[in-house]
Amino acid sequence: MPVTVSRSSAVDFAPMKNESVLFQTQTNQFCLLNVTATFVWGQLDQPCTIFEIAEKLCDHFDGVSLTEAIRDVEQTVNQLMSLKCLTSSEV
Repeated sequence: MPVTVSRSSAVDFAPMKNESVLFQTQTNQFCLLNVTATFVWGQLDQPCTIFEIAEKLCDHFDGVSLTEAIRDVEQTVNQLMSLKCLTSSEV
């Protein structure tokens, strides 16, 4: 079954020029997002699957294969999940 991910309500977002900062209020942790991770975060205004985000990543960034995008999105999602910035649920 596909798993959807979404933003945790306990996270504050602060955009910067090419990056962003997340602040997880429950754990008092900051997380600096690079351009790709900021893009992933931006896609999560609605719950999405990793595959859906990866497809959008391919459309947005030139020269990124779907395989690379899936790998990058999975890695980003896993890191943000471990920091309690995202939540997941089975569809």
